Amino acid sequence: MTISFHLNSLPEPQEVADLLIEGGFLRPLDDLNRVERMLERANIIVTVRDDQRIIGFCRALSDGAYYCLIAEVVVATDYKGKKIGKTMLELVQREAGDEVNFVLTSSVEGETFYRHIGWEQIDRAFRLKRKR
Repeated sequence: MTISFHLNSLPEPQEVADLLIEGGFLRPLDDLNRVERMLERANIIVTVRDDQRIIGFCRALSDGAYYCLIAEVVVATDYKGKKIGKTMLELVQREAGDEVNFVLTSSVEGETFYRHIGWEQIDRAFRLKRKR
């Protein structure tokens, strides 16, 4: 087992889609052109591999001045509990800098994890759902 973290190295759309599906993300992940756009337009990406297998992925969009939106944090089921998610978020924080607020939405499953690593849960958030 050789776990390695890669900053801003674009993974293949199919492997990201597969990992997000495994993680329970509810998105149209069968459209690989759309997944590819998602990857190309992010400005911070962390990919974690065990040898060649992708086992972790985090994508963020930051203005480098005030905000950084964490769009996804996902770890392969058989690698959870090994501080991979926490390390990915630390890498994103380092890359985005100390001037930004970090925001994300969480699944119910993830709420305990984010509280455990020191993130504050906020009450007010809004969304306009995508049409497709």
